[in-house]
Amino acid sequence: MAAWPAHAEGQRHRLQWQAVPEAEAYLVWAQWRVPEAEVVHTLEQTTSEAALDLPGSPEPWRLLKLQVELISLCKGGQRSKPTVLRQFQGDSKASCPAPLLAEGSAPVRDKAHALIRWQARDRDSLALRWSPADGASSTATTETVLLGPSLRLPLDGAPAGPLLIQAQRLCANKQRSAASYWLLP
Repeated sequence: MAAWPAHAEGQRHRLQWQAVPEAEAYLVWAQWRVPEAEVVHTLEQTTSEAALDLPGSPEPWRLLKLQVELISLCKGGQRSKPTVLRQFQGDSKASCPAPLLAEGSAPVRDKAHALIRWQARDRDSLALRWSPADGASSTATTETVLLGPSLRLPLDGAPAGPLLIQAQRLCANKQRSAASYWLLP
């Protein structure tokens, strides 16, 4: 196979491989899916050439995982083991930037909430989860979605020690930013 990057922006891609002398054709199976979630599009195509143009991402506004399997179809109905390629597609940094704390601000805790100020417009929303910062428990809370630049994250059942907060900006068309992590003392 030609070089295959782990990340791409989701444009059309020419897939090329070295021809197998015994192969009569090649089966290319490609599937775009939301990472660890639903399938968005599947493509299955047979070609006699050692190359195929893959279409661009079916949903370029959000991060998708592309998995490609290439199988040589040989004489007598024999098939090779699949060569598997994986790639994350999407330019989430440009179209949906990760959330940042407001300048000169740090998360603080009151009795039952975390108070957070982040760089946002009034209508921007943020998805937050918290977990103990000491790693004592790998269980995070369920996701809480909050709107606006000043947030009061409920900490029902949170331990008294420091917490690690995972924050993702929620953008248009179901897109999410990369996660930011904030320490709440």
